[in-house]
Amino acid sequence: MSGQSARGKFIVFDGPDGGGKSTAVARTVEWLKERKIPVWQTKQPGGSKYGDEIRKIMFETVGTTNVDPDALRLLFLSNHLHNCADVAPRLAAGTWVVADRWATSAIPYMIGGVDRPIDPRVVSLYRHFVKKLPWDVWFYLTGYPETLLERARARTTETHQGAKAWNDVAKARRITRVFDELAKVRSYRAVKINTCALQPGGVMGRVEKVLEKLKENA
Repeated sequence: MSGQSARGKFIVFDGPDGGGKSTAVARTVEWLKERKIPVWQTKQPGGSKYGDEIRKIMFETVGTTNVDPDALRLLFLSNHLHNCADVAPRLAAGTWVVADRWATSAIPYMIGGVDRPIDPRVVSLYRHFVKKLPWDVWFYLTGYPETLLERARARTTETHQGAKAWNDVAKARRITRVFDELAKVRSYRAVKINTCALQPGGVMGRVEKVLEKLKENA
C-alpha cells in the first residue's frame, strides 16, 4: 500500500527478576539501531513520566510491601493502559518497540508474589488488555528460581530488591511456575530461554535468530 508504513514489530522481554532482561533489551535495541531500524524502548512498571511515578511508589517512596495487594494490582494495570497509548501509535508508524516487561508480568507477580488471592476479575482485565495490543514475540528469560533471586539481590544497577513483596525463594518459585504456565499459551508466541544454562552470548544468539526472522518478514 503506497504511502503507508508497515507496522513495526513489538518485542517483549519478560520473566522473573534476575533473568537478564535489561541486558537483553539493551542489546536488542543496539542490534536494531545498527541495522537502521527505528526503535523505541519502554518498560513496566515505568515507561513514561506517569509510569515512572508509579514505579517510584512501588519501589522507593512506599514499597510493594506497604501497598494493599489489590491496589498494587490496579497500579500495574493503570501503568499498562498508559503505556499502551504510547506504544500503539509508534507501532502503527512503523517503529519497532522493545519492552522490558509488559502486562504479562503482572499476572505471575500478582498471583505468586503477594499473599492475598487475586480476584479473578482482575486477571480477566489483564488478559483483556494483553490481547488488545498483541506482540510479535515474547522472550521469556527464565532459570532456576534460587539462582535468579540471588542474581537480583546482587544487582548494583537497582537497589530496591528488598522493597519488593516477592523477595523470597518460596515466592520466586511460585512466580516462575505461573510464568511457565503462561509460556504454554500458544497465542503468547513465547521463546523460552534458560539464562542459567547459557552464557550472555548464547542468550543473545537465540534472540538474534528470532530478530533476523522478524526482520525478514517486516
